[in-house]
Amino acid sequence: MKIIRLALICATSVLLLACKHEESVTLDTDVVADSIIDGYGYVDLGLPSKRLWAVNNVGAEKPEGLGDYYQWGAVKPMSVYSWKTYSVESFEDVATKQWGEKWRMPKEEECYELIYQCTWIWAQLHGVQGYKVVGKNNKWIFLPAAGYKKNQEYSNTGVYGEYWSSDASKAQDDNLRAQGIHFEKSVVSELLDNRCWGFVVRPVLAIEIE
Repeated sequence: MKIIRLALICATSVLLLACKHEESVTLDTDVVADSIIDGYGYVDLGLPSKRLWAVNNVGAEKPEGLGDYYQWGAVKPMSVYSWKTYSVESFEDVATKQWGEKWRMPKEEECYELIYQCTWIWAQLHGVQGYKVVGKNNKWIFLPAAGYKKNQEYSNTGVYGEYWSSDASKAQDDNLRAQGIHFEKSVVSELLDNRCWGFVVRPVLAIEIE
């Protein structure tokens, strides 16, 4: 089992989660949704914010499904992912657009909370590589290593996970990048990358559940 542990990489001033290098765990149980909202399941991971995370990626029918790939702020998949095809003038939330107003993309701080408040275990679910993300209440979701799309090509499927948040870069004069979650077998970290690339989206519930 590969357990993620928190480490501070001082040279880059970025918090990363460093992993033991062990073989992938094969999961023999499926993700169990706490409930269904408008046809989509969610799990309460016991996070301090009480934010509830979806079971599937946008465009996927199963927890291990990769889903669709989106440029940041766009609401439709592209055939080519590059700056030449990036035409987003104002951000739209693809989770809300595709799943309805009760769902949205996670914010930057919600992505960071998922990274630092959960245990991340490199695993395989129904033949798909990714991370079992376990909350302090022992409930979990699965994030497939969906890779990404640049130009017309799928890249690093089964190796990397690149997940958008709804937040653009906060760096001064940076109108080209957006934030999210990046992972691979040895590292889970905060993402900052070009908005024109095709990454996947894991929604959160936009409403409070009593």
